Amino acid sequence: MPDSNMVHRIRLRGPWQLQPVPPGSAPPRSIRLPACSAEFFDTGARSVQLSRRFNRPTNLAPGDRISLGIENLPKGARVTLNGARLDPKAQRGAEPTIFPTSRLEPHNLLTVEFEVASMNASEDQTWGDVALVIDSP
Repeated sequence: MPDSNMVHRIRLRGPWQLQPVPPGSAPPRSIRLPACSAEFFDTGARSVQLSRRFNRPTNLAPGDRISLGIENLPKGARVTLNGARLDPKAQRGAEPTIFPTSRLEPHNLLTVEFEVASMNASEDQTWGDVALVIDSP
């Protein structure tokens, strides 16, 4: 029997704040994702933190399942939503890393922190397609 669920993606392209870690080592700057990997290497920092604010979609139904999907997430990255760490769902192959969440507030802050060297990408490769994934039964 075919799956009758509807899946809708809301891309979280920007603006994102790119902040070298530790904070204060360089001023934060705005970027849009996906971005060329060189933008992360240009910070000169060992680690970076990306943060983006977004609002809860207003058309969610009570049975909707919400996840965050991040493509090419660097190994060891820490993802938090509103200060709470998100644990990834098991991943298959080159699929995006999926973070199921039921923690959406009216106003949200998503952060992704990782070591730049762990990106495993050439400097001209794009990285960071991030989306809110809504699965409606």
